Amino acid sequence: MKNKTIKAEKERFYLYIRKGLFNTHKRMNMKKYLLIILVLLLAIKTYSQEIEYFDFVEYANYKNGTFSSEQAKPHRISSKRGGKIDVEYKGKAIPDSLRTAIDAAREVWSDYMGIKDNLKLRIEYTDLANEDIRVSVAYLKRQSDGLSYPLSLYRSITGNNTQVNSDDAILKINSNVEWCSGLGYCNNPKKLLPTMIKCIGRCLGYGSSVKKDKRGNIYMLKNGKSVFDNLIFSEDGTRMSELNNNMTQEMNSFTQQECNYLYVLKKAPAYKIYAPKIFDENLSLKYSTDENSSMYYGEQNVSSLTIDDTTIEILNSLGWNYSKADQTIEIKCDNIDKTGIASAYSPHTFYIETSDGTISDFKWVVSFPLKDGGYEYIRSTDEKLIVPSLTHEEKYAHTMEGDIKATISFSGILSDKEVSCDYNLTLELKPHILYAAISSCTPSKEDDTYNDYTIDVRYEGSHYVHAYAEEEYSSMTKTDYSDIPFFTRIKFHDIDTYGNATFTIRVENKYGYDEYIIEQPAADAIKQEPTKPILKDVKFVYNNFDFDLLRFDDDARFEVTLYCERADSFIVKSVEDMDTSVGTAYTFIDLYPNFENTGENNYKLSVMFDFDIDIYFYGRNKYGISSNSDSIHANDYIKDPAIIEAINQASAIKDISADNKGQITISNDLVTFSPNIKNVSVADLSGQIIIKANSNEDICLRNFKRGFYIITAVTKDNKRITKKIRI
Repeated sequence: MKNKTIKAEKERFYLYIRKGLFNTHKRMNMKKYLLIILVLLLAIKTYSQEIEYFDFVEYANYKNGTFSSEQAKPHRISSKRGGKIDVEYKGKAIPDSLRTAIDAAREVWSDYMGIKDNLKLRIEYTDLANEDIRVSVAYLKRQSDGLSYPLSLYRSITGNNTQVNSDDAILKINSNVEWCSGLGYCNNPKKLLPTMIKCIGRCLGYGSSVKKDKRGNIYMLKNGKSVFDNLIFSEDGTRMSELNNNMTQEMNSFTQQECNYLYVLKKAPAYKIYAPKIFDENLSLKYSTDENSSMYYGEQNVSSLTIDDTTIEILNSLGWNYSKADQTIEIKCDNIDKTGIASAYSPHTFYIETSDGTISDFKWVVSFPLKDGGYEYIRSTDEKLIVPSLTHEEKYAHTMEGDIKATISFSGILSDKEVSCDYNLTLELKPHILYAAISSCTPSKEDDTYNDYTIDVRYEGSHYVHAYAEEEYSSMTKTDYSDIPFFTRIKFHDIDTYGNATFTIRVENKYGYDEYIIEQPAADAIKQEPTKPILKDVKFVYNNFDFDLLRFDDDARFEVTLYCERADSFIVKSVEDMDTSVGTAYTFIDLYPNFENTGENNYKLSVMFDFDIDIYFYGRNKYGISSNSDSIHANDYIKDPAIIEAINQASAIKDISADNKGQITISNDLVTFSPNIKNVSVADLSGQIIIKANSNEDICLRNFKRGFYIITAVTKDNKRITKKIRI
């Protein structure tokens, strides 16, 4: 209706012009005419700002192979680049293993983006009929050239955040596909990580907007050709920029080439894009013909966690500035090369280099991303900036490489003009094993008194894993090694089942090492241990939400269906172990001996928990405890937008009692108390006491899991004071 109204107004305006009313005042005065002009221009502008979504379909098609990472990192990372890709998950809970692959793809691309650039993706894990991944990219028409740009690129070029609340793209991943999520050797061609790399390339603008209508004619975006379309040309020099949707015959001929290719940007082999003589809506003009390209259309080897130079050059030509030219001023550090990679355990001094004039009015800001969201800042007005060595590295967000990415921003005055620049600092840490567990145990083919083991290892900060197996009745140590990054599988063969076995997993780099030990009991216990619980269905059930106290009713619960063999009870773990300043460690674990057995090793549990927590399930019997299930994050299952908004907008610290008068103080993650306080306790919103302390003991909040907590203090005259805080 809106578009019809605008069209009618435009036609009326053109009718006025045709009748010669522009230069006459007989039927309307100039003020009225100008008012109509203004209204029309605003309407036309509004119409032009409407978002149009274009769908790409991606099919995973990869040969056996592994990723090469160690050399990829310094090639990919630069001090002058490093954007941000935000992901919001919707719909069915996506397994942790797939999230790891998605995060890896995000970080590969973010290393190439400009420091100020960002991309907002919504990812849905859902049922798709015959597609692996469907990517819906938002396009917006730019009035200055009449071309349609991906929304993220439009923001980057124009600085216009009018559509800031819109998703730049929606990615739907088929939950029915058996995905290969790791980076190692895998016979399955459905490899998620390289497919996601292609998908993000789509979101940034790679690929033509051409498709077929119901009559079989080929056309571009309704709002006009995309900025990528504008770069395409044929062997004979015909350019797509010369065509439009009214030129049906020419479009059909141009997009269906006898030679099976067109060019984008340059007439060179690496710049050929696939254009078969019979149009394929999912492939034509959307992929490179170069098998070395990250955007290649055919079956492809998996070899590197980098983006090829040609793809980057094409994206640069769309308007992205992935290789920024040197500015008037530049941030420098004498002991760091152009990658911006340095040790987190040493201080670093930065200064401004300029070839013209003198800098004054120095303003430095260093932003460190925190693990649970937000940033920690260092500010300085000195001529030189000192970034100190980092402590408490666990509180910062880590990349897939195990690094901390900090952004240095500078502004100052040069020759009476304000100047600014940025620097992407990558701080390396010692390695960490994030997860290690036995994923399979099978009898050896030659002798069933021995077992073969597969151990899954997720790690960061290194590019290889050493593993050692020690048997109770053997003096020999068996070893294995893997150079597959981030997530790998260690295999041990012919482990004696009559005794206990110990598996040691070790990762190291030039800053240190980390070890993880797995104890495996003898055969009689092994055969009786429960299997890993597999989540089959999850529902978060609640009736009421108290918007004042920010909590659900007492009956709020997860209803979960699990598949698990040989379990006689279940353990539900809601948070990680937390070490506090008073030296007490708590693990939130609940034992569930009562559950409904629905047959065929399927069990139903009803688990009572509030929001903003992660939950894991373990099977249990008298022989031991299984490895954990995939995690469930409560907030992913809250559907009411008002509740979500209330949780997101809640203040960081909110008093329940106004009668505090400085007796409880919170500063720099520490809770301190006045001498008038006798004792203190901290509880979660369910009333579970987490920690107790005396008045002379500060409470450190640094390692508390995110969420809401109640601090209760009792004064010496037995008066109760409470504060609600959000971490």
